[in-house]
Amino acid sequence: MVGSFASIETEPKVNAVAWPSYPPCVSGFCTNQICCAQGNKFRWPNLVGKKEKDAKAVIQMDNPLVTIVVLPPGKVGSNDLCCNRLYLIIDSNDNVSYVPTVG
Repeated sequence: MVGSFASIETEPKVNAVAWPSYPPCVSGFCTNQICCAQGNKFRWPNLVGKKEKDAKAVIQMDNPLVTIVVLPPGKVGSNDLCCNRLYLIIDSNDNVSYVPTVG
């Protein structure tokens, strides 16, 4: 199953729904991040340690369906599944501190 993760992240977009900008939170019929991504990339482990502005540019290019919500140190986001949101958690130096993931 791990091998299929990589192929899902890079599959071509098929019948993508244009999620509205967050908020409000939208998930449609999806129950996981793979569904939410609709063929777009949904996870960016390579961005941990990168500057916030650089990470935002990469994420928007890879998945224009999400609204990026930056969470500074000490702030916590909601744990509900939200297909049109991506929390970008940064440290005190404006570097990404956790793997950005759609949802």
